[in-house]
Amino acid sequence: MKQPPLPSYHEYRMLFLQQGTTYTLTPISTSKNGLLIDLPNTTNLTGWPWDVEVNPKAYDARVSWPKITVVSPSYNQSIYLEETLRSVLLQNYPNLEYIVMDGFSSDNSKDH
Repeated sequence: MKQPPLPSYHEYRMLFLQQGTTYTLTPISTSKNGLLIDLPNTTNLTGWPWDVEVNPKAYDARVSWPKITVVSPSYNQSIYLEETLRSVLLQNYPNLEYIVMDGFSSDNSKDH
């Protein structure tokens, strides 16, 4: 059985806009001290990626780091979403573009 083709990015974006969904992309600057202090506190979870992060000083500030884009697809994955987001962000890569694509989840993924 042949699967229907996936919509193009333009069609997918138009579908979001037609449904009144807005998605503002807010840049987050990487702090010299890392992002751990800016993320929600996880008091009863320890280890990576809860209270450990890559030291941002590992990335030489004199280097023009190439932009890396990471896309995390998600559909009804709310139980994994926070851990996924933290594991990418807490690498503290200085030139990261991070996109989370959700396929209209029916769980509480939007709340993360």
